[in-house]
Amino acid sequence: MTENLLARRQRRVESYIPIFRDEQTQTPFHDTSVSFEYPAEHPPGNGKEGHVHLDGIGLGVGNCCIQVTFQAPNEIEARWLHDQMIALGPVMLALTAATPMFKGYLVDTEVRWGRTSECFDDRTPEELATTPPRYSWNRTYISQEKPANLESKSPLTPMNESVKQRLLDGGMDEPLAMHYANILSRDPIVLNRTDLENFDLNSTGIFDVYYSTVWQHVRLKIPLTDDGPGWRVEFRPMEVQLTDFDNAAFAIFMYLLSRAITELHLNFYVPIDQLGDSMERAQKRNAALEERFWFRRTGWSSAEQCERPQRQRRGCVNCCSKSIAHASPSCALLTADEIINGEDPKVPSSFPGLVNIVRAYLQYSNTPVMDQKKIMPYLDVISKRASGELPTPAQWMRSFVAGHEEYQRDSYVNEKIRYDMIQEIIRMEE
Repeated sequence: MTENLLARRQRRVESYIPIFRDEQTQTPFHDTSVSFEYPAEHPPGNGKEGHVHLDGIGLGVGNCCIQVTFQAPNEIEARWLHDQMIALGPVMLALTAATPMFKGYLVDTEVRWGRTSECFDDRTPEELATTPPRYSWNRTYISQEKPANLESKSPLTPMNESVKQRLLDGGMDEPLAMHYANILSRDPIVLNRTDLENFDLNSTGIFDVYYSTVWQHVRLKIPLTDDGPGWRVEFRPMEVQLTDFDNAAFAIFMYLLSRAITELHLNFYVPIDQLGDSMERAQKRNAALEERFWFRRTGWSSAEQCERPQRQRRGCVNCCSKSIAHASPSCALLTADEIINGEDPKVPSSFPGLVNIVRAYLQYSNTPVMDQKKIMPYLDVISKRASGELPTPAQWMRSFVAGHEEYQRDSYVNEKIRYDMIQEIIRMEE
């Protein structure tokens, strides 16, 4: 993969992360370290002033994350769930931020997302202005129920028109045909010669190679066999946490939210260009407390939507619908706290918060009281993380470094600081 990526991009890997400038950070700052992973035809270049320089694919792929996969009852529900998860990506990325350091330096971002994207970037110089990275946020919605014009302003949405037409001619609906035509517009970066020589129309092997090397933040996973796993949706943006409990909290929260979305047909669609803006905001330092993200304030739930006979809906959670069945759908810039814990109830058409929606869903679904009590501590982690009562891993690590006796206020995190921080993280689990 490394050789193929470098050959296609026609130049060395380049990812520049702005340094976090502390009181004694060197000015000008130059990262002079180099990687010895690559051949002479793609040597590392001079670093960019004020930035940490990542010059190897391994520096992107080596980052950790939580990827949660949800089962859906059928194709229709899987595609709806896929689309609603897209809007949740930015806020969940910000709340799980856990990457404030690279190569021994504090940087001015707090998540892995942009770094992994740049280290996996196989675009040629000519494609940079017309094609998004293959590791990026979603550009297409796939449900047949999606609102119109959400993607009309979307920049950088490559499409293989020949593939799209063949899929349409074969009976596939347009939203899904556009999605796969977007995926299959890429060149393969890993392809087994045996698969080509022994091509089998009944095998999904080659398709899997294409699909699994375009890394969007939400992925629809189709059934591969009649007796295997069914329709699934994979949620990919969250960062790995420092404790098992916190990892479990975010996985449980997203699972319960996925059930509420599927059961109640909740609608969190935002325009794709606003999604992209939110994903950029989520990568900034202290985004969980200081940034705002595009989110649907109204039109996200209605009894009319939930009770449609043809979908066999059982109705909506009364305390969450807030009489908005006839409100105009509207997106607004909300803080993570407002998205998770809810806006001020006194504000007209205020959003109640995702944690409150999950709590209401637990009651609506007749979850036993004892089970609800077991779940509440996990929901409290999400709620307190959004309010700032609990720090993100990135915030905690920055605080630890700043308070260490060997930190010189120069952005450099030496070996002793790193060792002591790891020991403290280990003690968290004891």
